[in-house]
Amino acid sequence: MTVLNEPIHAGAFVVSEANGTRSRSVVKLVSGATYPAGAVLGKVTASGLYQLFDPAAADGSQTAAAILFGPVDATDASVAGTVVNRDAEINSDYLNWKAGLTATQKATALGVLAGLGLIDRFGGDIVVSVGGTVLSFIEFPAGGVKATALGDVVVRIENDDGDLIEGDNTTSVTLAIKSGAGALTGGGAKTAVNGIVTWSGIQLDTAGNVVLKATAASHTEADTDVIVITDA
Repeated sequence: MTVLNEPIHAGAFVVSEANGTRSRSVVKLVSGATYPAGAVLGKVTASGLYQLFDPAAADGSQTAAAILFGPVDATDASVAGTVVNRDAEINSDYLNWKAGLTATQKATALGVLAGLGLIDRFGGDIVVSVGGTVLSFIEFPAGGVKATALGDVVVRIENDDGDLIEGDNTTSVTLAIKSGAGALTGGGAKTAVNGIVTWSGIQLDTAGNVVLKATAASHTEADTDVIVITDA
């Protein structure tokens, strides 16, 4: 017997949105692909075009920026599509992601989208109330070159069950060296945004093995794995 899988319908991920067209914008999509409804998109910095969010990219689309409202066929040319990119409640169970993304990568993207006002109300493992007591690293570089900007370091605030405390916009989290020689540039204290804290462009000035730690008052400390820093 043939089994047919029904695709996600246009706007199925929208729980509520602002009046009029405030929550939506019309953007252009990178050619050469067919984009499904609910696709999580990133914006290519150089061209201003949108394509599937890809944390492995380095052109700007590694940062989640919008969700495609309805399907768009851009196989032959760059075409326009409507996106939801601010002030809306969403259900992440109805999103389409680039193939191969991990749960951690998706959680990080949802944290970024929450910063744009796209709040996940029913999908995933997000808890709206404050009260987290646990810090957890969800992204950090495996290594790099000394005195050179490394990849993003991302920490999320969780409850004891491992759920993201999406409503936390007050906790101050400090990133510092736990073990290893040298100094850290670009770390220090930052305040959570929807339960997510991100440090970009950190640098370590000495070659060797380094472990970073995230600390906050009344929260369980989190430590990275060993980060290998080389001379060149």
